[in-house]
Amino acid sequence: MKTIQDHPKWVLLIPIFLIVILDATLTLYGQSIQYWLTEYSEVNEASKNFKALLSISPYAFVFGVASWIVTLAVILKLSTRNLALFITVVVCLCHSSAASTWIMGSGFPFNYQLMIIVNILQGSILSLALISYTNNVKKTDNNMSISPIVKAAIFALLILSLYIFLAPE
Repeated sequence: MKTIQDHPKWVLLIPIFLIVILDATLTLYGQSIQYWLTEYSEVNEASKNFKALLSISPYAFVFGVASWIVTLAVILKLSTRNLALFITVVVCLCHSSAASTWIMGSGFPFNYQLMIIVNILQGSILSLALISYTNNVKKTDNNMSISPIVKAAIFALLILSLYIFLAPE
């Protein structure tokens, strides 16, 4: 039976999954009463595409989040070791920053301290995943083992991901 050590890139999905789910949960929590009462017309979201999904329904938003996680899993699976590490760190930092904005704007008591605790936990989980990954990755995993078609697919998925999050309204 294969274990996580046989597929070390999957350990990189743990911190990604946790922070994306936290960000998505806080996004739903951060919607106003008007959002829930007016058939989703009063959306509070900075990302253009996820704002569009929220305006359809929270279920469409959840489907978009799940699709994002699957897309990241595919990108990591197809990526080289170094690219997988880079993507993991960048995605975690971006979603951690987004989650922090929700926490700071939430009105939670001790929101600053809560934001710091979330970032410490996220950094710890990310660090443990990176250590586990680098300790278990095969030393033969390098850039030369990826075909041009796979490189093109990774590039296309990365460009699509950047568009989804950075496209202006």
